[in-house]
Amino acid sequence: MISFLKLLEYAAWYDSQTAKTKTQIDARLQRIQENGHYGHIRKLSSVLFEIKFNNGNRIYCTERIIDGKVVILILGGNKNGQSKDIKQAQKIAEKIHYD
Repeated sequence: MISFLKLLEYAAWYDSQTAKTKTQIDARLQRIQENGHYGHIRKLSSVLFEIKFNNGNRIYCTERIIDGKVVILILGGNKNGQSKDIKQAQKIAEKIHYD
């Protein structure tokens, strides 16, 4: 069973999204939980991957095993700020895994 842990950085990004975008995100996360299949993703490092949406949105994540598989939602963003978002998400993911 996959469960999600949403970091404050992710929650702040999510809260800033439109109702339509939130519905798309919620539906995608629900499908991941139900089917265990992430859809279109890209591995960014050994500890970080992104869930990609067709509208350009991204969710940056890492995985940990804590009583089953936990996907930690680190940060959200879009293609425009992608390189900055990846750097920030990578730092957070490294702290989660190596501290």
